Amino acid sequence: MKYTSIVMTCYRKGRYGRDEIFKKSIQSLLENTTGEYELILIDNTQQNKGLGAARNLGASMAKGDYLVITDDDIEFKKGWLDECVNMIELGDKFMATPVHQPRIAKWELDPFQGYRQNYRTGSNCMVMRRSAFDEIGLFNNKSVPTDGMNYADRISRAGYTFLITKEPLAVDMAFNVHSYIDNDYKLEGL
Repeated sequence: MKYTSIVMTCYRKGRYGRDEIFKKSIQSLLENTTGEYELILIDNTQQNKGLGAARNLGASMAKGDYLVITDDDIEFKKGWLDECVNMIELGDKFMATPVHQPRIAKWELDPFQGYRQNYRTGSNCMVMRRSAFDEIGLFNNKSVPTDGMNYADRISRAGYTFLITKEPLAVDMAFNVHSYIDNDYKLEGL
């Protein structure tokens, strides 16, 4: 596998036990990520310029052939990065996410080689070629609540499609209940 840059933005300023979620996210990433990679942490508490600006700062520092843009509340499972890179390599216009997207199932396309396809996935964990990021461009630098969906629109207009892993290989811990895993799954402390 080629070199990967993982950009994780975090905002740890007193929100709902974010420090514990952040620690669990980092621990799971370090334990379940293989291959050559760099981890770039951008503390948006210090930046205070919005999520898009923090992601752009991290991406500007990235040196990898692949780029992962992720949030600090993702719990990673074994093999997540390898699977996502394999999915990207299935075609020129694919991006991948290991996080299933139950909220946006209405935008699903026909399956591709057994993977779910979605042209409007969220931005909580995106895996792409660095060249795709360069083509699509930067996130909105201003603090805009819908920037993730705006970025998804730009990805779609550029002709890219997200492939979603067959099984969840990462969990967004910010959701209290994950319908795609187990209706009884609840994040402790929330």
